[in-house]
Amino acid sequence: LKLTVKLLGRPTKDELWFVSNLNAMNFMLQLPEYKAQDLSLKFPKAPPSALDLLSSMLIFNPKKRISLHAAMEHKFVEEFREQELEQDAGFHVKMDDVENLILTKRNLQKMLYAEVRAFRDFPSVAGASSKQQDTEMMID
Repeated sequence: LKLTVKLLGRPTKDELWFVSNLNAMNFMLQLPEYKAQDLSLKFPKAPPSALDLLSSMLIFNPKKRISLHAAMEHKFVEEFREQELEQDAGFHVKMDDVENLILTKRNLQKMLYAEVRAFRDFPSVAGASSKQQDTEMMID
């Protein structure tokens, strides 16, 4: 997040209207005031259409950020998009788990562990089911 703020500049409190977690809001507002960097200087070999898409995606305010569908229709994506292979996921991602979680070091470690575990099959502890181990990891 700090790298993003260094690249885009620190958003104002008005630009963070959507942040409901007071700790997250305070964290963002206590960061140094960085000036937004020129993306063409940061990525000098990127074509103008890529920089245009990137700049429309890297916006803190979600109402001003490009939508997924508009991004997929962007000129830069035309070159490699295979629309015939695309399909809807069939589910929506719930953000409540993250938004309502108290962001302690331990909770972030647990979330990271759960994500890694979801994509990698680890040997289980003798006598404990995988589900039991996952549950135990999520308990303080």
